[in-house]
Amino acid sequence: MTSLIPGAQTLIGTEDTTEEDRFKEDQHFATVICAFARYEQIGFQEVDIQREYYASVNQKYKDMLPDHYKRFVAVKEGIMFNYDLISYILGPHLDDNYHHVKDTTIDEQQILSKRPRVLPLILPPSQKHAPRVGPEEMEKVYSTLKQFVRDWSAEGAFERDKCYGPLLAELEQLFPTNRGQIKVLTPGAGLGRLSWEIANRGFCSQGNEFSFYMLLAANFMLNYVKEKEQIALYPFVHQRSNNFNQSDPLRSVAIPDVNPADLPPNSDFTMVAGDFVELYNATPNHWDCIVTCFFLDTARNVFEYIEVIHRALKKGGVWINLGPLLYHYAESFDTFSIELSYDELKKVITDMGFEITKDSIQSCTYTTNKRSMIALVYKCAMFTAVKKTDNPKTDVLLNMHDFHASHTQPFEHDHHHHENGVCHH
Repeated sequence: MTSLIPGAQTLIGTEDTTEEDRFKEDQHFATVICAFARYEQIGFQEVDIQREYYASVNQKYKDMLPDHYKRFVAVKEGIMFNYDLISYILGPHLDDNYHHVKDTTIDEQQILSKRPRVLPLILPPSQKHAPRVGPEEMEKVYSTLKQFVRDWSAEGAFERDKCYGPLLAELEQLFPTNRGQIKVLTPGAGLGRLSWEIANRGFCSQGNEFSFYMLLAANFMLNYVKEKEQIALYPFVHQRSNNFNQSDPLRSVAIPDVNPADLPPNSDFTMVAGDFVELYNATPNHWDCIVTCFFLDTARNVFEYIEVIHRALKKGGVWINLGPLLYHYAESFDTFSIELSYDELKKVITDMGFEITKDSIQSCTYTTNKRSMIALVYKCAMFTAVKKTDNPKTDVLLNMHDFHASHTQPFEHDHHHHENGVCHH
């Protein structure tokens, strides 16, 4: 894997990586690209199952909604548009013989009977067979489509204003001048909009992301899209429940709302792929500011995240955080994690050598469909903390490196989990 912005430093991988680790990473990467590649096929199958069940109900019920069958056509059409986007996202991983052809004149019967496309992929050499793609993988593909709305659409602006707005305002207030000299890191950068906004304000900005789903989508958006509203996306086409109107999940959203290439001259903006702890534990006293948004609860060992943030910051450096504590591994049966309350978290942050200078609660949503009958609202912790000492108290903490080494890759820093937080409340 490499960094996503041309000219960016490649930080993925270490000399200690074993052959087994590389095989597992290849296997996981192959699963991700196969999940994207089978999106249309699996999406069509879901629609066909729904249509067959609807066909089986009593005719007197179907007569009440004579136009309901058109919904199945519209859903398939939306899936086809989404698959066009996916084919561009997977462009570097497609067989050279693949030629993208967009269907523009297909009637209803052709859409319903259309054979779904499965993109011919170039898999890592270590992967002899295409891996199995299950519901969990497909849900992450669906979620990635909605991440485009959150980060790169006009519709997502209200959510960005609530989440990114306070972080950017605090950053600008703390560093009003000489921003080109201020190095800002955003771990868990997702599709890169917050990191992009920081660069757009003149800072030296680096985003870090581990999820292959996010990395593939961010690579396409940041490197290949050159115009506003260039793409029509149907991000809610798979939402079958909590719809006020039949047309609500069938609407398109134009992306992006800005030209991602439209940054100030001489901007210093990079996106780096890899595990946050592994990469940034190796670069002590380097960053002026670290901005974390919906990131802390992606940790299995939140102590370790805090320790690495402290280590990576310069003395006097600032950590700005906003997010909930929906710990992603808390309900996993096969993965251990540490779930601290917010008061415990603040004590650990202080014991690690920070001074918390601001502390508030902000209400935020995550990949919300504004026309849905349901919306999950998080009461997010927002704080600003300044690194005061170089030697944090570690006598009461876990052996971080032993914990990290005993829970090896691959796993995803799961942005999708925040979206589905309603399942846990």
